Amino acid sequence: MTKSIFGSTELSNRLSKSAVAIDTVADIAGLKSAHEGDEVRWAGYYDKGDGGGNSGFVAIGAHTADGGKIFSIDANTYIAAAHDITSLDLRKFGAVPNFDASNHTNGAPSVHDSFAAFDAAMTLLGSSSPA
Repeated sequence: MTKSIFGSTELSNRLSKSAVAIDTVADIAGLKSAHEGDEVRWAGYYDKGDGGGNSGFVAIGAHTADGGKIFSIDANTYIAAAHDITSLDLRKFGAVPNFDASNHTNGAPSVHDSFAAFDAAMTLLGSSSPA
């Protein structure tokens, strides 16, 4: 079983619902009709297929978006992303390896610094313990 930030019972309960599919992280803010417990899957971070695709579950409450573990829908609603902490991929936090702006069309900055992505991933690792 993949180790996750979610407990196995909670994850099993959530997986029984159908997922909402979106293209990129930028589309998360448009999920105004999302409900607590809904699963959301995105196909890429900046562009579909860029390696930054992931999934997570809608939660309600105070939060601080970090661009990797927590994605804000609005002031009180967010997505808690699921990460396999045994093989973390920095692209799921917005890192762009071998960045070439000509390869990104949907919002990747023209100059990319992956430090924030690395920092968010390290914070996740520091706050998680494998189950």
